[in-house]
Amino acid sequence: MQASLIAPGGYKSKIREKVAMHMISGDYKLGADEKSMSKEELKQLEDMRANNAALKEPDEVSQAVLAFLSADNPKVRYLVTPNENQAKLTITAAMRRMLEHNAEQPYEYTMEELFKMMQELDK
Repeated sequence: MQASLIAPGGYKSKIREKVAMHMISGDYKLGADEKSMSKEELKQLEDMRANNAALKEPDEVSQAVLAFLSADNPKVRYLVTPNENQAKLTITAAMRRMLEHNAEQPYEYTMEELFKMMQELDK
């Protein structure tokens, strides 16, 4: 048995509406008692729905799941983002964590050494 982590970026999902409903009404049910919401709360909910509707469908996430299920040797992690900006933000954050781990420790590596390590890992 193998396990992988599929980390999707911002795709269209009902999860967003459930979170918004909980933040507004304290209830996770979709459509939960919208009649009792104030105009401001309804506006927040409609804004969230409009933002969610503008996002890409999660087809790329499904493709990553299929790649995992059909691979002889699946990757441990699958990064799936709807655009280049989200991919860059995610990779930059991972690199920042790597640099923080390396900094001010007894065996700190130079940038040249880190780059060489990355090249070796990429083979």
